[in-house]
Amino acid sequence: MAEKGNGGYRGNEGNQDDDEEDLMSWEAPNYKDTCLWLIDNGESMHEIDPDSGKSYVHRAIEVACAMMEHKLIKSPHDRIGILLFNTRDTQVPVEGKKMTYHGCYAIAPIEQVGVPPVVNLRDDIADAIRDGTSTYWKERYPIDQGQVRIHYALGNAESMLNSAGKTGSRRIFFVTNNDDPYRGRSAKGKLQKNALEKIKEMRRRGIEFEAFLISTPGKPFSTDLFYADLFQAYDDQTEMMRSDQSLTGGNDASTVRKSNWNAFEKFDDLEKDAGSKEMPKRVVFRVGMELADGLTIGVAGYNTVSKLTKGNPVKVYREDEDSIWREVIAESHLQCRETGALLNPATQVYHAFSLGFDTTPRNVVRFSPEEINDLKTSGLKPGLKVLGFKDRSVLRFWENVKHAIFIFPTEAEYLGSQRAFAALLKAMISKDKMAIGVFMPRDNSIPEFVAILPQAEERNEEGMQVEPPGMYLIPLPFADDIREMPDEYSSNLQASTEQVEAAARIVKSYTRNAAFNPDFFPNPALTHHHEALKAVAFGVDIKQPVDRTLPDYEGIAKRAGPLVDAWDELCTKDQRLTASASAGGIELSDKKRAPVYDASAEEEALNLHAKGQLDKKTLEWLKIALDYYRLPKSGKKAELVERMALHLDKVMALKQGRGQ
Repeated sequence: MAEKGNGGYRGNEGNQDDDEEDLMSWEAPNYKDTCLWLIDNGESMHEIDPDSGKSYVHRAIEVACAMMEHKLIKSPHDRIGILLFNTRDTQVPVEGKKMTYHGCYAIAPIEQVGVPPVVNLRDDIADAIRDGTSTYWKERYPIDQGQVRIHYALGNAESMLNSAGKTGSRRIFFVTNNDDPYRGRSAKGKLQKNALEKIKEMRRRGIEFEAFLISTPGKPFSTDLFYADLFQAYDDQTEMMRSDQSLTGGNDASTVRKSNWNAFEKFDDLEKDAGSKEMPKRVVFRVGMELADGLTIGVAGYNTVSKLTKGNPVKVYREDEDSIWREVIAESHLQCRETGALLNPATQVYHAFSLGFDTTPRNVVRFSPEEINDLKTSGLKPGLKVLGFKDRSVLRFWENVKHAIFIFPTEAEYLGSQRAFAALLKAMISKDKMAIGVFMPRDNSIPEFVAILPQAEERNEEGMQVEPPGMYLIPLPFADDIREMPDEYSSNLQASTEQVEAAARIVKSYTRNAAFNPDFFPNPALTHHHEALKAVAFGVDIKQPVDRTLPDYEGIAKRAGPLVDAWDELCTKDQRLTASASAGGIELSDKKRAPVYDASAEEEALNLHAKGQLDKKTLEWLKIALDYYRLPKSGKKAELVERMALHLDKVMALKQGRGQ
């Protein structure tokens, strides 16, 4: 038999989240986000914003620095740079003999995000605030006398991106408040055409653009003067018809595409949302979708939800007395338990399963790695095979075992995939159908049945896309995954009609029309962890995060407080509870009777909590009380007391909100 080495070897069996972890680990090293902030350094950008009291150049650099900080925590493999154009001096860091143009200055070259570049930029920002944001940046990066040609600035940006590598996504954040850079020039049309052709060329090479066009009440930005066609940034009066190649299909005059180019709204999104706005959607797999024999199209899959964790810390050591810390490399190996001989996992190690509790050789079944793979995959190849179609109404809410995956067509391997996918999507939506398929995202994964649910494109009143067109793969349970209700709950009393109606009134009174949006609820534990890391790295004070997950007790009491009291009274005075408690059974003495926690015991608990005497209660009583509130019961007594105290604080706040 083989045993694990000290390096922490982990096998592939027994982890129900292996598939999701493998997809995420496959995604991480192959897709890196490279962003370049291309910021106008013209005279108008050094004007002071009346709301913030800072120049527009300073505001843009602040947001770029904040983006660096966010990526430093959430995606440290990504790269960011900052390039100013309309500068008197020229510095464009590129590799080789790539051609560069004058009038651009890189204040931060494109490189992997790290602490030193962020610290340097933070120092510059602090100096600018002290000396005056307009004066400081003008003196640090003097303004060019003339307007740099936009396609020259874009060419420099492209050269920097190419020098940084061509893997992963590449994006340019273009910032300006000058809506007519060539005002009064006879060659304006030609210069605009050159810029448009340059952007089209860069887009064909996989470079994406994000326009931050600064518009203020005192100086509104008119995109029609120059930038409308460059960034699809149209004013309300100018609307562009959507392409006939859209997945929703057709030239529909009532359907328009608009782009949100208001810089201040986008700045706020980037700063307030802890960086999630700048995180790109990354492909986690590309497979063929077999619609019928001989008919296969290409689809790409995107994770809609991935649980964000603090990340695993690495072990480091200090070499000699130097201040340099080096990472410790952990190695693992397999060795025979009896002889201690090192084993080759590929040729000497087999997977063994015992039948029953007897582990003698006769009762152990052994498989080679190849046989294990065949058993796991059932001989299937990666892909998505459609088995048939059903009405959407037959899909029940609880029939999913993992979060869904969004799929979208890709022409990488199968030409015509977009048209075929669009036709299938339109037919499924019009007939209110879903598909059932067998899905295997990659080699060595376990095939699973999925419901293929179509989604139509949704746009808001401004024409902005809210939901993209595509399909969701919802993993379906096998028969072994279904669990019956525990026996101890099968004999519970059924609520009366009056109690059900009272509960329905509570739900109705506190139902909100707007859908749940997780963007408004950042994880407070993660936020505090990230703020602590940044505070130590940058030598600043820790910002106390605002916990937006706390319930609005005052609002609950105002909207549903009386209804909750009425429902509680109905349940408390239910005669069946009294009858079931007194029927039969053996009368126990006080010493042997198990503790009971109910509404009356809650008052006692609140009094004990107010006096700080919860720890005087027994461990059994604490567990029953926590079970009453549907809270975890595991842990030592001190942990249970702390958990109980936190919940009783909320109970007291709720009672105070009701005025009790």
